[in-house]
Amino acid sequence: MKKKKIITKAIELINDDGTIDKLRTLQYNELVTCLVHTMNNRMPKKCKDCNELYKMDIGSQPLFRCMLCNVGMHNCKKMDKNLMVSGLSWMCHGCSVTSKENNIIEN
Repeated sequence: MKKKKIITKAIELINDDGTIDKLRTLQYNELVTCLVHTMNNRMPKKCKDCNELYKMDIGSQPLFRCMLCNVGMHNCKKMDKNLMVSGLSWMCHGCSVTSKENNIIEN
């Protein structure tokens, strides 16, 4: 039981998105899988537009986050805030490629 609490706290710390209630319902092996997945989502990824790693300064909030893996867009593209509409979503290159390869989204 102590291990489950430690894993839950680790995921909560990494995500910081208020999912603690859902985590309490998971079994230990599911929590470990969730922790590994959460950590993997935080690993550096390359931007297809500028070929740089997605990175944000500590404390700054990205304009968009990938709708699948939650990585923050690092603002290499200048976005016209007047063109942004409610519900606009963005996918990082890695998720976009994976989604297309697995026929999750159309080209």
